[in-house]
Amino acid sequence: MIVVVEGVHDASRLLAIFPHLQVLTTNGSAISFEFLEALKRLSLDHTIVCCLDPDHPGERIRKIIMEAIPTAQHVFAPKKAAISRSKRKVGIEHMSKEAILSLFDTIQIPQEAQKETLSLETFNYLGLSGRSDSASKRRNLGEGLKIGYANAKTMRRRLNLFGYNEKDVKEFL
Repeated sequence: MIVVVEGVHDASRLLAIFPHLQVLTTNGSAISFEFLEALKRLSLDHTIVCCLDPDHPGERIRKIIMEAIPTAQHVFAPKKAAISRSKRKVGIEHMSKEAILSLFDTIQIPQEAQKETLSLETFNYLGLSGRSDSASKRRNLGEGLKIGYANAKTMRRRLNLFGYNEKDVKEFL
């Protein structure tokens, strides 16, 4: 199962409660074509669950994903439970643990981490992190594999999510 959220704070909130959850962020309401294409590919082997903010941008993203992936599941946060303490913001990141648990009470959450296909050591050895040309390599790799550009941590997570191993990455590079 892969849960789609809007931002890194939403992802952090869910991971604090469900540490082994696979979470992807849309990085706001400007959902990219590349992100949607990657999500479509992932939906072939994974259940996609949308956990988006109960506001206009969240609903906009939900509609886009629903059109692209009709099989995606959805959890709907009550706006009242997602309001920040200051009462100025709305988002999954502001929800209590109990409120988040109730969102997922009908969806089985994986209790152990997905098998790692590309270790951190291998990722670094391939030059995808820690070198002056690492960002360029990740950009080319992301474009070539159609999983989008990302920083080192996110790129390694995506490669593992799609099941790419050292041989796959070496062949592309």
